[in-house]
Order: sequence, then structure tokens, then C-alpha cells
Amino acid sequence: MARRRTLSQSGITRADAEMTRFDDLRRSEAEYTLKECQELLKNLGSTKKNGKEYRLDIVDTVNAYRRMAISYATLKDKEKETENWKQILRVLKDRADEVKSCSPPSVALLTRSMNDAYRFLAYDDFECFLTALELGQDLESRFFYTRRNIIREDVKELQRLEMGDYDMLGISAPPRTYKTALGTRFLAWVIGRHPEESCFFASHTLKMCRKVMNDILKIVNSEAYKQIFPGVEVESSSEDNWIDLYPKKFDNGYRTLYFAGIDSSMAGVINCSWLLYVDDLIASVMEASNPDRVANAVEKYTGDIRQRRANGHVRELMIATRFATKDPLAVMETSRENNPRCKFIKRPALNELGESNFMFTVNPMTTQHFMDIKANMSDVAFECVFQQNPIDREGMIFADLKRYKELPPGEPDLIYMACDVAYSGSDNLSAPVAYQYGDDVYIPDVVFRKEGFTVTVPLVGNFIIKHQPNLGEFEENAGGDVYADKVRDFIMGRANTRIFTKRSKANKMVRIEQYEPIINSFYFLDRSLYKPGSDYDRFIRELERFNINGRNKHDDAADSLAMLAEMKQARNRGAGVAIIPRKGKRKVR
Repeated sequence: MARRRTLSQSGITRADAEMTRFDDLRRSEAEYTLKECQELLKNLGSTKKNGKEYRLDIVDTVNAYRRMAISYATLKDKEKETENWKQILRVLKDRADEVKSCSPPSVALLTRSMNDAYRFLAYDDFECFLTALELGQDLESRFFYTRRNIIREDVKELQRLEMGDYDMLGISAPPRTYKTALGTRFLAWVIGRHPEESCFFASHTLKMCRKVMNDILKIVNSEAYKQIFPGVEVESSSEDNWIDLYPKKFDNGYRTLYFAGIDSSMAGVINCSWLLYVDDLIASVMEASNPDRVANAVEKYTGDIRQRRANGHVRELMIATRFATKDPLAVMETSRENNPRCKFIKRPALNELGESNFMFTVNPMTTQHFMDIKANMSDVAFECVFQQNPIDREGMIFADLKRYKELPPGEPDLIYMACDVAYSGSDNLSAPVAYQYGDDVYIPDVVFRKEGFTVTVPLVGNFIIKHQPNLGEFEENAGGDVYADKVRDFIMGRANTRIFTKRSKANKMVRIEQYEPIINSFYFLDRSLYKPGSDYDRFIRELERFNINGRNKHDDAADSLAMLAEMKQARNRGAGVAIIPRKGKRKVR
């Protein structure tokens, strides 16, 4: 008869055996709980309890998903555990009206499940991380909660950067909106996920770096952070500007996070194996106006900061205000223009209708707020700092236009218009009208549209009928003669305007530069007299950004004004322009 082996003989201690039996019991209980909850959730509309039909209320529903999540954790099924925590958040969102009618104890239970769901999901989901960090704070003091309606898309793009969908992400927005605060939280999330890797933060000064370092230390030492990353330990050095997190899966010989200003030495002491994050390498418009300072920032970024990358898989995040067309962010955007693994986001202060893009749910930055700022800045500075349209001042020949609020008294000596034709596509049809009093020319109106000729011919025709110009010149190139014929047919019998075409022989840039002094003598509407997003507003914005030295995406506004300037010069030279009486009375703006 075979002898039975004892526990000690088999190498298993009594404690091990007890633990095995305990684990088996826990697994059995988890499997039983899953079956019970799955049966309960088969029909959310109604189910039987104690033999009676009743609707499964939100508390029972959420509790069932919670028990299933915990059971899957016991069975070490991370995927299904995650899905059940997510389901809790879906239920609470879809059935929010039911929560309002729950008793205080029930609300407390639902809140606990919601908070636990956010904390569990926060490790892998940046949006949940932002939410979990703020649990327990007053609603109005929460960063993400009060800005979620505006910055949620940025949060999703940052998630994609961390997941490896992008190699580089650029975000630009006006000062004091959200940029660095969001970037700081993203960095805190990333180092919690990868304490054994090395990340690198760089900015315009070491002082700025130390501020961000202190903000991150507050986050990683908070109770909320430790509930997301349990067991995390933090070391830091304010002298050497680094933060180190433990425990690590492996030791790469470097700290978790380094900080350095663009004015700092980086030789040999900094490594970056996971995320390189640069924030505003240029500090102000004043610095951006110095070409040497901008060039130095680009050289420092490309020749030093980026050289800290330990491999070709390092993710890069650039957050900045767009101060100049050749700043580091602009240089990287231009060089990666057609790269699908790079994305660049611009959030201007005002949209095309002149309305604020930053209407947060608490303390919104209103349209009036930005208009007050605009009133005390140059147009170029506002376009750069707040509209995220970087402009090089050098070569901007129409940056300081003359303005007027009222036309001179009496009838103008001559009214004429020019039309730079565009049938469709990226170019604008540009048709400004000129009212000339003596030698002074005023531009009270314009048609400035991208639509095709079926839309613009009636617009231009009605524009002529409204202003009754003596002359109307259409550029003959690219089908302008056909377009002019269509306009003639439209206005026939309703305007005495002499419409003619002229083929341009000179290069556009040469013509614009030639007539620049005359164009700058014209008077344009005061900003208070036209609406943001109107034809006139878009016309002026394109004109002011025109750069005689640079690469212009569009030059339609400047070219049509060069046509007007040529018409004025021809009259002044005594070219024998016949003054044709206009039909009817004209309304002067």
C-alpha cells in the first residue's frame, strides 16, 4: 500500500496550502458573483425580485457593474475589469436624471462607484486622470472640469501622443488660457506611467522650469495622485532640477524627469528616453522681434535640446504662443507639414466671427475681454500673441493702414472699382471700391469671397448697383474677360458703370511693390465700422499680413488694391478717363 506524502514531504507548507484554498475560494465566489450580476443585467428594463416584477434602478445597475469589475480583478482579467468600470460611467451619464431623484445615501454610493471608476481608469486614460486628480475639490476650483468644454479635444490628442499615434504634437494658444497647466498635468501622468523612463522639460528660462517643477511636485505628492499610482515614492533635487519616481521596473541610470531652461547647460547630465516637452522657448513679443534671439532659440532647440533624445521613438510635445514665423514650433511645423504622425493645433482667442474661443464654464474669457486687450496692442502683436498667426514685421508693407470713420462731405469726384477674379478654390475674389475726393482715396466696401462664380457674380453685380462706380476694371487673366461679361449682363439697365478688362503683364509681387506707396495713402474703414468675419474684415486681415519678402499664401487683397492704385495713377497722369453719370442716388457710408 502506497504511503501518503505529507505536506512537508511535498515541499508545500501548510500556509501555502491554506493560501491556495483561499485563492480557490475567492475565484469561486468571483465566478458566482459574475453569473449573478450577468443574470441581473440581462434585462435592465425589468426583472424579478422576490417573485415580483420591478425596474432595475440605477443603484442596483451600478452596483452590479461594480461587483463584476471587482470579480474580474480577482480573476486577473484586466480587459473585462476595465470595461465594467467604463460601463459604470456610461450608466451614470445616460441615466443622469435618475441620479437627481435618488436619496442622499444612494447618491453617496453612486458617487463612490464613479470616483473609483475614474481612479481605476486614470492610469490608462488621460481624461480620467484629469478628472480623478480633482475629485473632492470644489467644482469652481477644478482646472479640467471648468475648461473641459474647450480643451477636451486637446486632451484626446495628448492621449494619442502618449499611446504612440503621433511622434510630435504642437499646441499653441493665447497666454493664461490653459496651455502650461494642461502640459504640466500631462507630464505628471506620463511619469507616473513610466517612472523607469526619462522625460525632459525645457522652457525659455530656468525660473520657468522651476515653477513647473514645483507644480508637478505638488501633483505627484498629492493624495489623489497616490490613489491613481499606489505605492509611488518621490525624490527630487531643486539644485540639480530633477524628479525621480519609484518603484521602477528597471533602472536606466537616469532620473525620471529633468528640467532645463534654454539658458542652461545640458552637456552629459540629461537623458530623454520617453517624452521631450518644450514650453514657450521664446518668452515674449519683444524677444520674437529680435531675429538673433529667435535664431538662437531654434539652434538651441534643434542642436542641443533635441539631442538629449536617447532613441528615435521619443515622443515630442511643443506648447507655445506663436510669436514669430521662424520660431522653433513654426520651424518644426513647416518641416513636418505633410507628416501624418505629426499634428499641430492652433487655438486663436477669437474665431472667424470675432467671438471668444475660450468661454469656459467658470470664469470665461469673454469676447469683450479679448477686445479690450486688442484695443491696447498693435494689430501685429495681437495677431501673433492672441490669434496664433505668427507674423514677421520685416517686409510687412501694409501693417499701418490709414483709417477713417466718416467720408468727407459732398459727392466724391470719382468712384471706381477693381476686381481680381477667382472662380473657386483657395483664392479669394477681391473687389474693393474706391471713392476719390481730390487726391484722397477712401475704401468703404469690398467683395471678398472664395465661392464659385455662380455665387460671386450676383454679389459683384449688386455691389456695382449699390455703389454705382464710374469705372470697373476686371483682370483679364484666368478667365476674367468671361467673368466681366457675366457681370455686364447682370447690371444691364441698373448701373451706368463702364466695365472693362485688362491683362496684367507685370509679376504680381512687382506690381504690388510698385504701387505700395499709393495703397498706403488710401483710407480704410475704422475697425469699429465692420464686423469680425465680414468680407471687409477678412480683406484687411489678409492685406495686413502680406509680406513683400515672405511666402504669402494669398495676395488677392493686395493685388486688387494695386489695380485700384494703377487706376488712380492713370487718372492723375491725365489718361483721359471719361466721367459717366451714375444712375440714381447713391448712399454714402
